[in-house]
Amino acid sequence: EKLGDDESYYSSDEEGKPMDRNRTKSESRLDALAKERNDDEPFIWGDFVVDVTTITNKRPPAKKNPRQPPRMRNAKANSLQDTMFIFGDFAVSMINEEEDALKIPNDQTPKKNLEEYHIRAYSKYSLIGHSARVKCICVSPSESFFISCSNEDASMTMCNIETGREIMSFMGHDDTIISACFSNDAKYLATTSRDNTMILWDVTTGKQTLTFEHEKVVICCCFSRDSKLLVSGCQDKVCRIWETKKGREQNSFMEHEGIIISVSFSPDGSSIVSASADKTLRIWKTQDVSPLHTLKGHTGIVLSCAYRSDGKYIVSNDERILKVWDAITGHCTLSLSVDEVPRPNTQPGKKQTWTLSNYCPGRLGFFIIAACNSKTVHVFHPEDGSEVLALYCKAPVYCLSCGSHSKVAFGDSFGNVFIVTLYAG
Repeated sequence: EKLGDDESYYSSDEEGKPMDRNRTKSESRLDALAKERNDDEPFIWGDFVVDVTTITNKRPPAKKNPRQPPRMRNAKANSLQDTMFIFGDFAVSMINEEEDALKIPNDQTPKKNLEEYHIRAYSKYSLIGHSARVKCICVSPSESFFISCSNEDASMTMCNIETGREIMSFMGHDDTIISACFSNDAKYLATTSRDNTMILWDVTTGKQTLTFEHEKVVICCCFSRDSKLLVSGCQDKVCRIWETKKGREQNSFMEHEGIIISVSFSPDGSSIVSASADKTLRIWKTQDVSPLHTLKGHTGIVLSCAYRSDGKYIVSNDERILKVWDAITGHCTLSLSVDEVPRPNTQPGKKQTWTLSNYCPGRLGFFIIAACNSKTVHVFHPEDGSEVLALYCKAPVYCLSCGSHSKVAFGDSFGNVFIVTLYAG
């Protein structure tokens, strides 16, 4: 007879012993299954971790719904009921995933190196955005919603990423907002403004948690992976590291000679890269802000910088040149001029420029995504600079954000918001 959904068959008296009257056929078969496996390891059955040995010591209650866990009758009830879920002939582990030795990998966790994935397909749709140029946009880690604002707004709007329906507004700044970012656990949102402050918000309630005062305009910010630290870049040429619990300034980096335009934490949180109007990027340690590398080679103000998800490389751009850097050695591995990129949407005589760059989300984090003022967002191969994908818009793009799995959001100067889903193969 068939045992559950397993394809193997077992006899209840294969050892030549009479079957115990108090034991069911299924229990005897489980004994035989356990003996043949000759180990105590569980096995994966559908979405469950199944134990085929422990259940043979306890007969499940008769005439109970197999999809409901048995109730505790008294304090001395068998501990099996605390940890196992009775499912037909199986006992399914109810142990917390963090304590379970056998883990089922997250669907978005790369099963192979980033270099081995390719873009299989993509989808793109637009949402009603703002009445003016989209200045800032950021996708939540869960990719279920995004926040955005125009270059005239002193507040951020949170919207559903599928429908564009407004969920919440974050109001508290006294001047226009420049940048924003979510913490990795999606509990916090940080926004920077021309009012010389950076505000930490509770994403659930929409209330201000902390306000970080600066000497001048706060231009950029970024959370560490564990959400315990927040780095800000300011017009006074200083990068500051803040504690998100107490709001205390932990340290500051003052090596740049120009205003700070962009900052990014390394995935392990041990270092930070900052981009400046002094045409350089600097990699420095989070703990003691000691400098590691100064990345030179840009010909203009460095507009953006970002670590790859594995921390091995950094991408950056000024208006003319996009560069990829080895994060360990500081050497430039790719330099791509904007003039080398096809310009199908550029008006005759108009100068084409890079506006910002990043790495694609999730499993496609090997590829670079960069926006142009030519109404186009490009995806490039990071080793030879060849174009993999081109996404066309209605106007120049000046803000772009990548989620953690597959979503990319960007806004154009007409106020349109575009959502792209990249499918890995």
